[in-house]
Amino acid sequence: MKQPWQYVLTAHAAHDMERLSQAVRHRVFAALDRLCAEHAGNTQKLHGMGDEYRLRVGDWRVLFRSDVPARTIVVLQVRPRGWAYRR
Repeated sequence: MKQPWQYVLTAHAAHDMERLSQAVRHRVFAALDRLCAEHAGNTQKLHGMGDEYRLRVGDWRVLFRSDVPARTIVVLQVRPRGWAYRR
């Protein structure tokens, strides 16, 4: 039996999550759980960003990378829609 998918937060993403309201934080964690369990969610590969993807959660964007061999989603940032793609 294959190991289930899981997600890990980078230090930057953990800091972003701490700044969210409890309701938004709950929605983001629920969306990440759903993505890991069912591979369901509004995801899209980002152009010009290598192997980065975004998960849309209302007005918030979760930027992540997939580590397929480790079956892990590495969450890079959690930002509001207007600020998510600025580097």
